[in-house]
Amino acid sequence: MYFDFIPGCLDDFNRAAYLSVSDLVNEFVSFEVAVSGIYASNTLCYTLLCKYPACMRTFTLIGCALFVIIAVISIVYSGFTAQAVGGLILFGGGGVLVLFQDKIKTPVQRKECVIEADHVYFPGGYYFKYGYLKDRKKLEGAVIDEIRLGTFMITAKVNGNELIFLRGCKEETAVKFAESNNIPTCKPQDNWALICEEYLDTEIDASYKGRITKLLLQAGISLSEQQQIRKRVGLAMLVRTYFSMEWIYYGLYDVLLAMWLTEGKYWWAMDIALRGSGQNKA
Repeated sequence: MYFDFIPGCLDDFNRAAYLSVSDLVNEFVSFEVAVSGIYASNTLCYTLLCKYPACMRTFTLIGCALFVIIAVISIVYSGFTAQAVGGLILFGGGGVLVLFQDKIKTPVQRKECVIEADHVYFPGGYYFKYGYLKDRKKLEGAVIDEIRLGTFMITAKVNGNELIFLRGCKEETAVKFAESNNIPTCKPQDNWALICEEYLDTEIDASYKGRITKLLLQAGISLSEQQQIRKRVGLAMLVRTYFSMEWIYYGLYDVLLAMWLTEGKYWWAMDIALRGSGQNKA
């Protein structure tokens, strides 16, 4: 069923051998239009998912229901084929997951921190096994130097040399926690976001690259070091983009996840993130 298109594709290849140049151009243009249409539809779906999650959820449920109906009709008229049963399980199961997604805690949600009055609690333990929280689940407000609001996700600086990721913490919650514990907040330059800009699934022009280079120089990262950093993380970030198609943001957290992490790499990445003394108070 899913491979019925293969003979048709072979026929198209045979037909292409007898097409004129103008026909080939038309075929190529049609292909380009189709690809553009698919890209536009994917972008639309992503936008709906981000801005209108309830709307996207409804469309997903409708789509799953339609495919389930098609699978049932196929079973009734053609019997229990692998394709029909697989479609029924796939789209039926997907519909159930979407329907009850609010009651299901995802692995991401299970990793979210809990903000208490005077500390931050990590129910499942911290995400990385190095640094201050390697054997702790509790980050006391008294040991936090500052809270950084300009990064994704929000981070807490501890011991002057480490950033702790406050996953799931919203800015207003972080500000209230900082105020109640007399912790300064700031929005410093995000060095890793600048470095990783070129690995996102989008294009940047030469002038923007020049601006990034200048900002990193101001943070104390020389041209040669910038090249060394990109050489060290470039392949890992490109592989991550290949699978995720991320086009909005990469930061320190993404770099740590992408690398084959060791304690040395962890502190090296932290040093790059904290480079530069100029910080904007929030």
